[in-house]
Amino acid sequence: MQNKSNSLYAFTRGARQKYHHLFAPTFTQLRLKQMPVFQLQLFLEQAIDHNLMVQVDFNSGGESVIGNVNQLNDNCYLITTQNQRFTRIAKLSNIKAVQRI
Repeated sequence: MQNKSNSLYAFTRGARQKYHHLFAPTFTQLRLKQMPVFQLQLFLEQAIDHNLMVQVDFNSGGESVIGNVNQLNDNCYLITTQNQRFTRIAKLSNIKAVQRI
């Protein structure tokens, strides 16, 4: 009986990981190079104007975020993930790169 419990647990854990990987891809490991400030501003402006899904990479070296961008003020942006489960506020100086998805 113990063997069946372990097998069920392993199957459930594996199924949950696969589901999360397929249907909730909020972060990615793709690393982009530092973009110039004028290019960051232009890409962010286009993402906001056209409501584009973008990948934002940060200078802090943390995980990249995929989602929609809104501007809070001149140098501050709100990034909301595609599944609406994660929101991040970032200053322009903290953003390394922006790429359209």
